[in-house]
Amino acid sequence: MGNARVRSIHVHPVKAFRSLPLREVVVERWGPAGDRRWMLIDDGGKVVTQRRHPRLALAAAELLPGGGVVLSAPGRDPVTVPVPAPGATVPADVFGDKVEAVPAEDAAVHAWCGDFLGTPVRLVHLDDPAVRRPVDPAYALPGETVTFADGYPLLLTTTASLDRLNSLVAQGEHAHEGPLPMSRFRPNVVIEGTEPRTAGPASPSARWRSGSPRPADGVWSPPPTRTPPAADANPCTPWAGTGPSAAGSSSA
Repeated sequence: MGNARVRSIHVHPVKAFRSLPLREVVVERWGPAGDRRWMLIDDGGKVVTQRRHPRLALAAAELLPGGGVVLSAPGRDPVTVPVPAPGATVPADVFGDKVEAVPAEDAAVHAWCGDFLGTPVRLVHLDDPAVRRPVDPAYALPGETVTFADGYPLLLTTTASLDRLNSLVAQGEHAHEGPLPMSRFRPNVVIEGTEPRTAGPASPSARWRSGSPRPADGVWSPPPTRTPPAADANPCTPWAGTGPSAAGSSSA
């Protein structure tokens, strides 16, 4: 396993917006505090991500005390979004998971997001992560829940895995697209000092299981059954990816 240590911590206040690096974070039962409690949905209630809207890679969200956010994007004035008061919810679809969410109260906020993307969208908030969205029961203990993350509360990866991937990219047909940055994979926690994952149950890295640890007890969960589609955006600039930089990435 090597001398494993935390290299960086990230949260994503609005799902599919740019990540927010932190020096420390409170980990709640449903994931890091402030992570993916907001997201955009389209007119049909489906989650809006960089897979369909690469321009989201340019949008940022700053966390405010109490759970509100300040949204910013190139060429636009920032907009402050407070947590909506308890009220009517709207149905939202996170890759097949149905969840009730509370829309932002100010219509100007929805317009700000829609104007930036060039398509009508709504910004919604997960008001009660303790009950709104259960983790897939095939891979969870009773009562475990998650926010608007793709599947599990805490997304963890290692620098060794990225180094190994980039070595393969450099040898392939799309070497010009590498090296890939860690931000492409949108983790919450990045670990350094481990060995790259190798095949075989006897390998040291076999003790690392793909997926995410349960924040409460450190138990490892299997990976989501939904394989993320290729991401369409560079984390810093909106462009369509077709090679290895897209093949293994996520816009969670």
